[in-house]
Amino acid sequence: MARVKFGSIVSDVSGSVGSATFQKSLYGNTLRNKPRNSREPSVSQKQVRTIMMACQYGWQSLTADQRQLWDRFIAFSGQSIKRDRTVLTSGHSLYLKYNFIRYQTFGSLLSVPIFIAMPVFPILTGLSISAGELLISFTANYATNNGFPFIKLSNPRKPSLSFSPSGLRFMPTTYHDAISYYLSASYRSAFGALPVAGQTLHYSLINFSTQSPLIAAEQKGIIVIT
Repeated sequence: MARVKFGSIVSDVSGSVGSATFQKSLYGNTLRNKPRNSREPSVSQKQVRTIMMACQYGWQSLTADQRQLWDRFIAFSGQSIKRDRTVLTSGHSLYLKYNFIRYQTFGSLLSVPIFIAMPVFPILTGLSISAGELLISFTANYATNNGFPFIKLSNPRKPSLSFSPSGLRFMPTTYHDAISYYLSASYRSAFGALPVAGQTLHYSLINFSTQSPLIAAEQKGIIVIT
């Protein structure tokens, strides 16, 4: 660390040059090496960055007409920013938000939205353990309604605890039958072992349309494994 003294021509300096940065402290103006983040990103952080890059590249590859369709879809659907419901979001933001989830689920991006009404999504009926498999069940078939569920689950928690979104992990599903999906592989990957009947989990569920960037309100709560 080196101290910097100013003259009549240069009276102040700030910012960084190469690997060095100017800072003000109790000891005056100093020049020191720029701090570097030495922490290696986790597997989940790398995955998020990879998906976000794919979404950004997808947006850049759209034509001007396709981008305009996303902007026009905002006026059709009335989707707003999270902090202020009176302010509509942008086509770019909606593209990233929707396709970030879609890419995790299907591994593909939606380029052109279709102007349709919000589908009627199935209702979550429960989580169960059957023959060593963790299943999530609904009242109807998602494919029939042109939708898909985005599910997050927690590790087993005390029944007395109130809902908390902390520690919820995304659970990619595998088709089982018309109204249920396997979660076993996803849950083992996230938490190491499956829960057992009678244990309590916290969950988050968001329903998405497969045809357009229509996103239902988040459902969240506490559920007991049967």
